Amino acid sequence: MGTTYLARVTFPAATPSTKKESPAADGPRVEGEWDVLDTALDRYNQWLRLYSGHPDVTVQLIKKTAGHEHVLRPRTAHGESTPRSQGT
Repeated sequence: MGTTYLARVTFPAATPSTKKESPAADGPRVEGEWDVLDTALDRYNQWLRLYSGHPDVTVQLIKKTAGHEHVLRPRTAHGESTPRSQGT
């Protein structure tokens, strides 16, 4: 199984959660999966621009290999984190 790249956006749950996770952890999720990192990165950046004014929305760029996911770039209510080594 090869490596694919995902762009994922997660929205807040309709009802507040009692969990200590981020508000978006239980909400609806939309994602796309591509074989090419640049394509996933383009979508990630589009979603960052679209949802930057919504602090409860989480946007992630993810590397998926053999069923395991590694978040390369997360954007949460606190903003985008420093990009991690992509190892590609």
